[in-house]
Amino acid sequence: YITFIWILYYELDVVFIAKFLGASKVASFSLAFVFIQFLRSISSIILSPFLSRYNHFIGLKDYNSLKVLIIKVIKLTMPFFVFTTLIISLYSSGLIYSFGGSQYDDSVSVLLIFSLVFMFDFVVVPTGNLLVSLEKIKLLYLISTSVLIVYWIGVLLTFKHLEIITF
Repeated sequence: YITFIWILYYELDVVFIAKFLGASKVASFSLAFVFIQFLRSISSIILSPFLSRYNHFIGLKDYNSLKVLIIKVIKLTMPFFVFTTLIISLYSSGLIYSFGGSQYDDSVSVLLIFSLVFMFDFVVVPTGNLLVSLEKIKLLYLISTSVLIVYWIGVLLTFKHLEIITF
Protein backbone atom coordinates (compact mmCIF):
# COMPACT_ATOMS: atom_id res chain seq x y z
CA TYR A 1 0.00 0.00 0.00
CA ILE A 2 2.73 2.47 0.94
CA THR A 3 4.61 1.69 -2.28
CA PHE A 4 1.45 2.45 -4.26
CA ILE A 5 0.96 5.72 -2.37
CA TRP A 6 4.64 6.55 -2.88
CA ILE A 7 4.23 6.13 -6.64
CA LEU A 8 1.17 8.39 -6.66
CA TYR A 9 3.01 11.00 -4.60
CA TYR A 10 6.47 10.96 -6.16
CA GLU A 11 5.95 9.84 -9.75
CA LEU A 12 2.72 11.32 -11.08
CA ASP A 13 3.84 14.92 -10.83
CA VAL A 14 6.11 14.63 -13.88
CA VAL A 15 3.30 13.02 -15.88
CA PHE A 16 0.93 15.79 -14.79
CA ILE A 17 3.46 18.51 -15.67
CA ALA A 18 4.09 16.93 -19.09
CA LYS A 19 0.39 16.65 -19.84
CA PHE A 20 -0.59 20.17 -18.82
CA LEU A 21 2.57 22.29 -19.15
CA GLY A 22 4.72 20.52 -21.73
CA ALA A 23 8.14 18.96 -22.03
CA SER A 24 10.10 22.16 -21.35
CA LYS A 25 8.51 22.47 -17.90
CA VAL A 26 9.27 18.81 -17.20
CA ALA A 27 12.90 19.56 -18.03
CA SER A 28 12.90 22.54 -15.65
CA PHE A 29 11.28 20.51 -12.88
CA SER A 30 13.62 17.57 -13.45
CA LEU A 31 16.74 19.72 -13.32
CA ALA A 32 15.77 21.00 -9.87
CA PHE A 33 14.79 17.49 -8.86
CA VAL A 34 18.32 16.20 -9.62
CA PHE A 35 19.63 18.20 -6.69
CA ILE A 36 16.88 16.92 -4.41
CA GLN A 37 17.71 13.33 -5.35
CA PHE A 38 21.28 14.13 -4.35
CA LEU A 39 20.06 15.52 -1.01
CA ARG A 40 17.87 12.46 -0.45
CA SER A 41 20.86 10.19 -1.04
CA ILE A 42 22.92 12.11 1.48
CA SER A 43 20.00 12.04 3.93
CA SER A 44 19.75 8.29 3.57
CA ILE A 45 23.48 7.82 4.06
CA ILE A 46 23.43 9.92 7.23
CA LEU A 47 20.20 8.69 8.83
CA SER A 48 19.68 5.07 7.75
CA PRO A 49 22.44 3.59 9.97
CA PHE A 50 20.42 4.65 13.01
CA LEU A 51 17.50 2.43 11.96
CA SER A 52 19.26 -0.72 13.16
CA ARG A 53 19.94 0.98 16.48
CA TYR A 54 16.24 1.86 16.83
CA ASN A 55 15.40 -1.79 16.19
CA HIS A 56 18.01 -2.84 18.77
CA PHE A 57 16.44 -0.73 21.52
CA ILE A 58 12.93 -1.84 20.57
CA GLY A 59 14.04 -5.47 20.71
CA LEU A 60 15.40 -4.84 24.20
CA LYS A 61 12.23 -2.91 25.09
CA ASP A 62 14.53 -0.09 26.18
CA TYR A 63 12.30 2.82 25.17
CA ASN A 64 14.21 5.31 27.33
CA SER A 65 17.42 4.71 25.40
CA LEU A 66 15.44 4.84 22.17
CA LYS A 67 14.05 8.25 23.11
CA VAL A 68 17.52 9.52 24.03
CA LEU A 69 18.91 8.24 20.70
CA ILE A 70 16.14 9.86 18.65
CA ILE A 71 16.74 13.20 20.35
CA LYS A 72 20.51 12.88 19.78
CA VAL A 73 20.00 12.02 16.12
CA ILE A 74 17.75 15.02 15.63
CA LYS A 75 20.13 17.37 17.45
CA LEU A 76 23.25 16.05 15.73
CA THR A 77 21.86 16.05 12.20
CA MET A 78 19.92 19.32 12.39
CA PRO A 79 22.93 21.55 11.59
CA PHE A 80 23.81 19.47 8.54
CA PHE A 81 20.30 19.70 7.11
CA VAL A 82 19.83 23.39 7.94
CA PHE A 83 23.22 24.50 6.59
CA THR A 84 22.97 22.34 3.48
CA THR A 85 19.55 23.80 2.79
CA LEU A 86 20.77 27.34 3.31
CA ILE A 87 23.75 26.81 1.01
CA ILE A 88 21.61 25.34 -1.75
CA SER A 89 19.02 28.10 -1.28
CA LEU A 90 21.64 30.82 -1.51
CA TYR A 91 23.32 29.28 -4.55
CA SER A 92 20.26 27.83 -6.30
CA SER A 93 20.45 30.19 -9.25
CA GLY A 94 24.18 29.58 -9.68
CA LEU A 95 23.69 25.83 -9.47
CA ILE A 96 20.89 25.84 -12.03
CA TYR A 97 22.63 28.21 -14.45
CA SER A 98 25.94 26.37 -14.32
CA PHE A 99 24.32 22.95 -14.53
CA GLY A 100 21.63 23.64 -17.13
CA GLY A 101 21.94 27.17 -18.43
CA SER A 102 19.75 30.26 -18.38
CA GLN A 103 16.96 28.54 -20.33
CA TYR A 104 16.14 26.69 -17.09
CA ASP A 105 15.30 29.83 -15.15
CA ASP A 106 12.06 28.18 -13.90
CA SER A 107 14.19 25.59 -12.10
CA VAL A 108 15.64 28.13 -9.68
CA SER A 109 12.43 28.71 -7.73
CA VAL A 110 11.60 25.00 -7.79
CA LEU A 111 15.04 24.15 -6.39
CA LEU A 112 14.66 26.84 -3.74
CA ILE A 113 11.36 25.40 -2.55
CA PHE A 114 12.63 21.80 -2.73
CA SER A 115 15.66 22.68 -0.64
CA LEU A 116 13.61 24.50 1.99
CA VAL A 117 11.36 21.45 2.35
CA PHE A 118 14.46 19.26 2.69
CA MET A 119 15.49 21.31 5.71
CA PHE A 120 13.07 19.35 7.91
CA ASP A 121 14.41 15.89 7.03
CA PHE A 122 16.35 15.85 10.28
CA VAL A 123 12.96 15.33 11.99
CA VAL A 124 10.90 13.68 9.25
CA VAL A 125 13.25 10.81 8.40
CA PRO A 126 14.04 9.70 11.98
CA THR A 127 10.34 9.88 12.82
CA GLY A 128 9.43 7.76 9.81
CA ASN A 129 12.18 5.27 10.65
CA LEU A 130 10.93 5.12 14.22
CA LEU A 131 7.39 4.37 13.05
CA VAL A 132 8.73 1.56 10.87
CA SER A 133 10.74 0.15 13.77
CA LEU A 134 7.74 0.33 16.10
CA GLU A 135 5.64 -1.38 13.41
CA LYS A 136 3.05 1.39 13.48
CA ILE A 137 1.75 0.30 10.10
CA LYS A 138 -1.74 1.83 10.40
CA LEU A 139 -0.21 5.16 11.38
CA LEU A 140 2.17 4.96 8.41
CA TYR A 141 -0.83 4.26 6.15
CA LEU A 142 -2.70 7.22 7.61
CA ILE A 143 0.24 9.61 7.29
CA SER A 144 1.08 8.48 3.75
CA THR A 145 -2.52 8.76 2.61
CA SER A 146 -2.94 12.18 4.26
CA VAL A 147 0.23 13.54 2.66
CA LEU A 148 -0.91 12.28 -0.75
CA ILE A 149 -4.38 13.81 -0.42
CA VAL A 150 -3.10 17.16 0.86
CA TYR A 151 -0.45 17.29 -1.88
CA TRP A 152 -2.83 16.63 -4.77
CA ILE A 153 -5.54 18.91 -3.40
CA GLY A 154 -2.88 21.60 -3.12
CA VAL A 155 -1.79 20.92 -6.70
CA LEU A 156 -5.33 21.11 -8.03
CA LEU A 157 -6.07 24.34 -6.13
CA THR A 158 -2.86 26.21 -7.03
CA PHE A 159 -1.80 24.75 -10.38
CA LYS A 160 -3.40 27.44 -12.57
CA HIS A 161 -1.76 30.25 -10.60
CA LEU A 162 1.66 28.85 -9.75
CA GLU A 163 2.22 26.35 -12.58
CA ILE A 164 5.46 24.40 -12.02
CA ILE A 165 6.08 25.91 -8.57
CA THR A 166 2.97 24.09 -7.36
CA PHE A 167 4.82 20.80 -7.47
